[in-house]
Amino acid sequence: TFLLKPSVEITTASRLTLVAALAIARALGHVEGIKPQIKWPNDIVIGGKKICGILTEMSSEGEDIKYVVVGIGINIYNREFPEELKDRATSIFLENGKGADRSKIVACVANEFERLYRMFCENQDLGFMVDEYNENKTEYTSLGLSPDGGLKVRDIDGKESEIISGEVSVRGIYGYV
Repeated sequence: TFLLKPSVEITTASRLTLVAALAIARALGHVEGIKPQIKWPNDIVIGGKKICGILTEMSSEGEDIKYVVVGIGINIYNREFPEELKDRATSIFLENGKGADRSKIVACVANEFERLYRMFCENQDLGFMVDEYNENKTEYTSLGLSPDGGLKVRDIDGKESEIISGEVSVRGIYGYV
């Protein structure tokens, strides 16, 4: 968890979730056997399964930010998940068969976050990281609607999953978005 007192406009504070997501994706990218991707706005996934979640909360008074808390939870040594999460959650251990050193992950996330946070506060926007962030996209083929309203999709490896929320850009046969 990071406790921050950023000198930014109150309307931009929520962007710290995106800063954290990129920092975590960078850090996890150094772990052998892990290819993280960002699921906008606050999840890190591997093979369509969530490995990390980010929660950002802010306390303010009028237009002044008192503080922002960025909480990060990374599944490192989980060997299994409850039945209802098995198809949607994973861990470093389940992905690479050995896990990773927690202290090294924490240090790497903190170092990456510090660099990105400093740049965010200096720039007051995300322009400095947009290109790298956008490299984390995943393309799917739509298979239709699920009974609970989710979008059933297939990735390029043929794995089927369901998207419940997050940013989705749809490009169809007519070419418009």
